[in-house]
Amino acid sequence: FDKGLDTFVEVCYRLAEMKVRFRAYIAGPTQDAQVKALVEQVTQDLPESVHYIGPLYGEQKDDFYQQLDVFVFPTKYVNEAEPLVLYEAATHGAMLVGTRRGCMQQVIDSLGGHSFQEDESLAASIAGLLQQAQQQQAFAQHQRLARSDRFARVQRAAKQSLNSLVSEFKSSHVSRS
Repeated sequence: FDKGLDTFVEVCYRLAEMKVRFRAYIAGPTQDAQVKALVEQVTQDLPESVHYIGPLYGEQKDDFYQQLDVFVFPTKYVNEAEPLVLYEAATHGAMLVGTRRGCMQQVIDSLGGHSFQEDESLAASIAGLLQQAQQQQAFAQHQRLARSDRFARVQRAAKQSLNSLVSEFKSSHVSRS
């Protein structure tokens, strides 16, 4: 629940109420009894729309991200910082949607996604955004490619910054020797 599963499930129910056609996937382990019960309930209530696929590793995880139009990560985890899953999803052109924990707002915004405040309207806000994005064809192939290209540009800029920082450290170390 810290990673926002309850909010994600609420988004799914809201989309169904709004008559939005969608297919949602829940990935990851369900060892906690409450988590398992919630996943079982939503997959029973919305069997055409919500699917549990379990933990993913290696190529399976890459394939999962490659198939997503949007990656919804409404985390409430107190110590969330800059989750790798955002970059993994963005690599493949998925639209990012999440909360503003840690560095998430900056990451999501830089990659053209949407970040939200954590409040009682979070699930409704996300569902509304997804409905609008679907209507505006934000999940079309050319949009996906544009998001993937944006990720590549952000990644190149980050590598250049890192290289510059390393060079600065090296020259600083040499001048002190």
